[in-house]
Amino acid sequence: MKIHYLLTLFISLITIPSAFTQSLTSKEKEALRYEAGAFVKELELLLNNISNDESSRLERNTVIENSFNSIGNQIFFNEKVVIEDDITPSHYNYENVVDLTVEKYLKNFDLFYKKQQYKSVKFSDFYVSDVKEGSYIYLEVYFKSLFKGNHVNYDLTYKTTSRVATIIATQSGKKWDLKIASIVFYNPEKHRVLFDLEKDPLEINAIELDTETPTKTINEDDIERKQQEEIVKNTESSSNTNGMYYFAGVRLAYESNINKPGIGLALKAKPFDENYAFYLEMRYLFSESTQDTINSQEFIVNRFDVSLGATYEFNTNLETIKPFVLGGVNYTQSVLSATESNFEEAPKASASGIELGGGISYQKTPNHPLSYQSRISYITGKASRFLIQVGVNYKINQK
Repeated sequence: MKIHYLLTLFISLITIPSAFTQSLTSKEKEALRYEAGAFVKELELLLNNISNDESSRLERNTVIENSFNSIGNQIFFNEKVVIEDDITPSHYNYENVVDLTVEKYLKNFDLFYKKQQYKSVKFSDFYVSDVKEGSYIYLEVYFKSLFKGNHVNYDLTYKTTSRVATIIATQSGKKWDLKIASIVFYNPEKHRVLFDLEKDPLEINAIELDTETPTKTINEDDIERKQQEEIVKNTESSSNTNGMYYFAGVRLAYESNINKPGIGLALKAKPFDENYAFYLEMRYLFSESTQDTINSQEFIVNRFDVSLGATYEFNTNLETIKPFVLGGVNYTQSVLSATESNFEEAPKASASGIELGGGISYQKTPNHPLSYQSRISYITGKASRFLIQVGVNYKINQK
């Protein structure tokens, strides 16, 4: 496997036409190092496009073919580029390596990585080696990769992996053409000399480049790639990843201490691409009658509940069903009104406590605006009780 990888990389390098005849300045090298680090984000974009549940099979096959085909939006040097497999969750470091060609890798990713409604592939912590010059120019880019989704066949959580991409750079005038020649797992014995991981990683989004420095300029291929991303993602903005989903819902509730049902309203806010959410619930529990045996006075009891807290959903092999846990605070108030009252103001009683519980949420499809949930929780305090609740949520906004 290793011999195959080295041979493929060697052939790729020696077949690059020599387009470089003059040494780069320090300023040009620094700009190229930044460009190489940023270029790896193209692979992150590609994987997120392939794993998007709104993309069609035709769209996915097209972006896969174009990624190593010179007539498309090419980011790989050719179809023989070797990538060490990280799609199988048990393949997460250099000690357990399976080599795949880029076409096989991307098609396996399409087949075995579960489709998501959000961007579930995240690259971070970029470190770029020195520019290596000769008859060709190349660099090594270290980065961390995390798949937040799930494998179709394995009920295992993906680990964050350390990867190294070899980037080939060819220069034409003031434009750099960058291609990925290989992607392997970081091996300290081989790669430690290339990267100083004690330093801060490259801040790709924070660096402003000098416009006179040779860089990979925006061209028609770049514009076409962005347009294709919009088609595949079918969202308002690919950069809108830090916002919130908002939900409104209705609830049917039952509390053990009063043996009465109730109705309520709920609001929920969930950050994009996260498993946690915040909720506010307000309930009215249907009135009941109680008797004051001393004064032979009959009262009507009305109870109001407010819960404020957070939930955390767990990923499962079933995309439409997600278990969750919750924790928060609860406040309840009881108002007594007499049928023949001698009170100028209706007496009130209140209690507060901690609410802990869990439940299950269900969606018909991952992108469906309606979701259904059932849960049970226990509320502590002087009015300790169990709360059983079912309801429906409506997603007010899309990403």
